[in-house]
Amino acid sequence: MITGALKSGRVDKVWVIPSGYPPKKDAAALTPAPYRYYMTEAALKNITGCEVLPIELLRPEKSYTTDTLSYIRDEGVAGPDDKLVLIYGTDILFELETWYHPERIVTQAELLLARRPGVLQESTLRKATELEEKYGIEISYFPIEGVNISSREIRRTGDYSKLSAPVRQFIARHDLYPKENPLAFLKDDTHVLLFGYETKLMKDLSRERLLHSLNTAVLCVRYAVRYGVSPDEAAVAGLLHDCAKQLPIAIQASMAKKVMGEPLPDNSLLHAPAGQIYAAERYGIDNESILSAIRYHTTGRESMTTLEKIVYLADKLEPARDYDDLTAIRALAEKDLDEAVIACLRAVRNKFELKKTAFHADSSRALDSLIRRKQTKNDTIAKATQQTEEKMDTLTLSNEIIEILQNKKAEDVELIPIAEKTALADYFIIATGTSTTHIKALSDEVEILMKQNRNLMPDHIEGQSTGRWILIDYKDIVVHIFHPEERAHYSLDKLWLTKRPEGAETIEEPES
Repeated sequence: MITGALKSGRVDKVWVIPSGYPPKKDAAALTPAPYRYYMTEAALKNITGCEVLPIELLRPEKSYTTDTLSYIRDEGVAGPDDKLVLIYGTDILFELETWYHPERIVTQAELLLARRPGVLQESTLRKATELEEKYGIEISYFPIEGVNISSREIRRTGDYSKLSAPVRQFIARHDLYPKENPLAFLKDDTHVLLFGYETKLMKDLSRERLLHSLNTAVLCVRYAVRYGVSPDEAAVAGLLHDCAKQLPIAIQASMAKKVMGEPLPDNSLLHAPAGQIYAAERYGIDNESILSAIRYHTTGRESMTTLEKIVYLADKLEPARDYDDLTAIRALAEKDLDEAVIACLRAVRNKFELKKTAFHADSSRALDSLIRRKQTKNDTIAKATQQTEEKMDTLTLSNEIIEILQNKKAEDVELIPIAEKTALADYFIIATGTSTTHIKALSDEVEILMKQNRNLMPDHIEGQSTGRWILIDYKDIVVHIFHPEERAHYSLDKLWLTKRPEGAETIEEPES
């Protein structure tokens, strides 16, 4: 279409403007906007007279065509004497009147429509005449050659052979369009939030750094779903983990001092503590779990939370990373989170030793604490094997927790054995509370009675700040207490029974 428009002689330049947050599209059904923008750049970089503009990706509000045209005029993208022309296929004739203020659009720009080989259908001509008479405009056409490519079919089959080499390479490098799309697990509100953050990151980060951040966010969601923490928190932490990376070093140091005091780490590590401050101040993040994951994503720390482990790993393992030794760690990350973090920390330590560079103290403590946790778990398993008659088994403990929850009026309590699927734990217990107050009461009751009756303390507890999904980790038993809406959305019980959550639809993306 673009080359046809340029050859028609009706335009001397074509601007391609990828949509930002389209008002008529579900945000969850779109590939993240920066991916679409940079992929479009790759596809069109060799076409003379064509330029890709990020206008709609730099504005956090919904993208209306009339506003984009106004911006082009008001901001001097087009000169005062330039004529603006909107280039579409003829199918746009049947959509135009449903757009936001179509009467403004037709006064801001002329319509130039691509006509495929053959005679225009009678219904198309009739609609064009109707619009011309209604708005007092004249619609022009230009011929194009028919191309038998369906984006929907390409995504369905995974056959990208008809796409140009730069686009194929882009898709492969960033692992776009996986069969099971992790972003389908996010809430609608989270998709909207992520788009708002992306508009700021387009200004804060380079192309490569932003693509790395997107890759990290998607992988964080995948691991979060796998290991039972909030995918929404993981997406935000992954996307913003490098938000301060390209600030001037002096500003990074100033922000890092607010978190660390003196002495400060090497310049290459400043962006992590600085990112904690920048994420809060520029991006409005007040979730302590997310801020802590950003703070420790480069080094880890002693007694890392599950979210911190996920962001640490995803930063190192996202698909565009091309280090030599990642294959084994990537495979490990799919089945044992702690083992993958241990392997990653050891790989980093080995590289530092080869370079005769000091291994960061936080990383050393992170590695030691994970190894201790692993050893403690192994010792517990060995002792249980030798003294089964003296040790309460995990199934019995799980049933005690279930009884506590049921006595406190928890709803839909389920016990899911997961030992054969992951080394994360032996059992998940999933329950529903009727309100955030009820959820907190259930969590407190489990914690108090297990300590009182079995002298058993949780390894850690997550989610108490929001109270809509509280996770209590007893190492071999992980208790999830959900608000009804969160339980329905995340469907952990279905996930660990290898079913896909209801409502997770296949990605459908509009034509460019």
